[in-house]
Amino acid sequence: MAYICDRPGFSVRVEGEFAGDDLWLIRGHLTSRPAPQDVDPQLFEAEARLELTMGIVREALRGRDLGARHLHVALDGDHRIEGFLLGLESTRASGHAA
Repeated sequence: MAYICDRPGFSVRVEGEFAGDDLWLIRGHLTSRPAPQDVDPQLFEAEARLELTMGIVREALRGRDLGARHLHVALDGDHRIEGFLLGLESTRASGHAA
């Protein structure tokens, strides 16, 4: 069951599935369209990131409920999402689950 959000200016689709015995694979995709002219670009980007985050969290919780113990998140899209997972590497290095 995918998380889908379709708003003026962008759409988000996030799906999760098992990729091994206890590995849950989450795929997130962000598609952008021209935003309405009366929308602040920073607000637009923040809303897109929030929806993508909500989809990832929803799918992570679903995977955990189905028995996954590990997860992998893959993001793609035609919108600039670099820096989206800022801090992930430092979290991994400290030994905490991401």
